[in-house]
Amino acid sequence: MLESYPFKYKDELVGIISYDRSTDKYSFELNKDFKGLLPLTMFGMPPQDRDRIVQSQDILDFIKRRIFPANRQNINAHMKIAGLTEYHPWDIFISNLGVQDRKSVV
Repeated sequence: MLESYPFKYKDELVGIISYDRSTDKYSFELNKDFKGLLPLTMFGMPPQDRDRIVQSQDILDFIKRRIFPANRQNINAHMKIAGLTEYHPWDIFISNLGVQDRKSVV
């Protein structure tokens, strides 16, 4: 089943991050109208190649940088607040609304 998340910078749509649970693969579709800098983890340092096909592992690395780590102290409390019972990067990313850990809603 493909799940998607609209990834934004401020109020501007950067693109759509998707996750396919059946294949355990991530994908990213860039909003061609977005003119700002793209996530460095997925697109590298400027000048950025906007036509680059972002690899699933690059997207997972990007997601992992935006969530609390599996070895976080009091991980069970964080999971409970997020409403989760199992550590899965995609689920935590969605529960945090894609916000980096230091500004996390969790």
